[in-house]
Amino acid sequence: MNILIENDMFVKQIITSQWVYSGGQDSATQECDMSGLPARRGESIGFFCSPMGQSDKLTVSNLDGVPLVDNRITDSSESALAGLDGFKGTNCDNVDMTALCRDFDNYIDKLEHSEKLFAHIKNEGQGLEALCMIDRVSGSRYFPEGRAKIRRKIQKRIKKQKERGIYLVFTVDTKRYSLIEAWDSIWENFKLWRDAVNAYRERHMNAKGSLRYVAVLEQCQSGYPHLNVFFPSLRVLIRKTDFYKVNEFWKMGNVETERERKPESVCSYVLKYISKMGGWTRECFSILWHYKIRLWNMSHCWYNEKKTSGWVLIDIYKSTSLEYLASFFGITVDQDSRFVLINSP
Repeated sequence: MNILIENDMFVKQIITSQWVYSGGQDSATQECDMSGLPARRGESIGFFCSPMGQSDKLTVSNLDGVPLVDNRITDSSESALAGLDGFKGTNCDNVDMTALCRDFDNYIDKLEHSEKLFAHIKNEGQGLEALCMIDRVSGSRYFPEGRAKIRRKIQKRIKKQKERGIYLVFTVDTKRYSLIEAWDSIWENFKLWRDAVNAYRERHMNAKGSLRYVAVLEQCQSGYPHLNVFFPSLRVLIRKTDFYKVNEFWKMGNVETERERKPESVCSYVLKYISKMGGWTRECFSILWHYKIRLWNMSHCWYNEKKTSGWVLIDIYKSTSLEYLASFFGITVDQDSRFVLINSP
């Protein structure tokens, strides 16, 4: 059991929010500091043939993209393509939404039927080597399994203390922005809003440092995005006489202040909206995928410190099955194995 737990921690160490599937586009979790503006594109994983035949070795230029090894879950109430199809009458900026959804469906199909990846890892402290399966479906936010993994990751990575703060909802004017424009530009506009508010607070309120926040996207009924933002421990955002500037600085629509002021943790705030993704529409998933849009962002001060696992990566392989790959190491495995020791002290 300890070996499995440490292996799980190891795989997390070589993960960030980036996952690029050969032949498709995706960013599994899309969470980082907003100073980076648009979501970064991870480097693709290059394949080349080797004497191992069916079990080809991978040249890995960026291990940050490897998704988490985790047990899959099933939930019939959720679907990667959940929701009603189509937003009739919505201006989609002259983009062929039918083609976009078709490309997304093809990506999902490839992801579901792709060859498995296996990491060859080593723990010198314990004198162990192992093979572990990397499940690409459970590493994708477009599947219930992937969202469940994101929730578990958030629960471990983000501090859970509850704090009072200020809640804002940023909406988009549907008459001024097409559906795609709204999704593709909302994070950049939020960065501009934050810059304007930070400048105001420094000039008029002698505030030191930038606003600390957590922001999460939510699909509203029309298909357009809302950006839900929580500023923990903040009592005054802007002077009462100048509160109109909160809306003035937001160029995409209106900013609504939530009346609820009960204490909440950053962790629970993010989890609440990630859980709602089961009701998102196929069109919104397609836009999210095609434009590589992040789901949430927060200030780094609420992250827990990462713990080292002791495992290091030796190689990554693709194979039709763990049994086939294990035969090259001279070991036998069970059919349903996801983690197997190559040697034991």
